[in-house]
Amino acid sequence: MKPTKNVKQRSQDVDDVTKTITISAAVSPGYGYHQNLRLNLTILEPYPPKSTLALLLQFGRDTFADRYELGRTTWPAPVTIDCYGDADLEVSADSPVAKENNVYARVWLDDIQLNKEFHMSIPFHMRYLSPHPTQRYMTAMAPETSVYLLPFRVQKQEQTSSRHDLSLLPPNALKLTIGELYDRTIEIPVGRTSDRDLIAILTYVVVFLGVGIVFKALFALRKTDRLRSIVHEQKVKRT
Repeated sequence: MKPTKNVKQRSQDVDDVTKTITISAAVSPGYGYHQNLRLNLTILEPYPPKSTLALLLQFGRDTFADRYELGRTTWPAPVTIDCYGDADLEVSADSPVAKENNVYARVWLDDIQLNKEFHMSIPFHMRYLSPHPTQRYMTAMAPETSVYLLPFRVQKQEQTSSRHDLSLLPPNALKLTIGELYDRTIEIPVGRTSDRDLIAILTYVVVFLGVGIVFKALFALRKTDRLRSIVHEQKVKRT
């Protein structure tokens, strides 16, 4: 089927934008189950006033964004971020109540300096995975990122749904491509089921040792108090 004129025009628009704006993303090294998605943006030519770059981060069941962490983070002036979907922070990835959520970020292009790379880092977390019989590491997927160019400034949006609805984007929203595709695969250390008995035994040993140390300290403290009392009584008798 021959492409329509509208499809051709939008394809040409994407090509034109790609020449004037560069976008790259990468999962920057974190610690433990805490990671960061680093986005790099460079504007090569000025855009119409109030143009907005909208980024949608879609998380799966094995990763999530913490709405409270995002809410207390101080973002650069051109950036506004909202988190949609109340993901339970404590459940494991294989739990039936593990919910997906999204992050909707907007970058106001007229507040970014031309030809100067702009960085922003969005934190996210990986869910705990159940122990595996043989593997010590399993994989999780970083959020899928979609980028759109909007011809107006987008403010905070109120939503009743748990996930950001792409239908709210205007028809003239132009979907862009990230120049450097990043590896979304992240290795997560997991326990092995064969280690369960050993860990349980060591846990009981540590607990009993801790209880023993506490009782020994209490006995020594009581003995010290008794000796002090005897010494004090002897001093009183001498006087």
